[in-house]
Amino acid sequence: MRTHGVPTFPDPSGTGQLDLSGVNPQSPAFQAAANDCKSDGVRATPKPITQTPQMQAAALKLASCMRSHGVPNYPDGPITRSSGINESSPAFQRAFQTCRTYMSGPGEVPTGPGSQVPATPGG
Repeated sequence: MRTHGVPTFPDPSGTGQLDLSGVNPQSPAFQAAANDCKSDGVRATPKPITQTPQMQAAALKLASCMRSHGVPNYPDGPITRSSGINESSPAFQRAFQTCRTYMSGPGEVPTGPGSQVPATPGG
């Protein structure tokens, strides 16, 4: 997955589990990498994330910040195709660099599965 455009894709744990909380499984880069890696017998299915009240509060702050910094249609929840968000646009990347302090950890937006914003453009 990393060599196919998802640089933040994690190593499996000792039990073989993947914590995909630091990647956006809905991003075009992830989808393309997952498709490319199918031929290698790899299946990357996100494990549901339990959202804490602190994670939800941080996600709402991130959304508010993104909207106030030039991404007016940034949703309170997961970014989906219907959100109309272009994660690789200069406006999005500038806002993300400013607002990423509201994230709960490196490269992760605490809004549930499939809602992470790439830590790097195209990631």
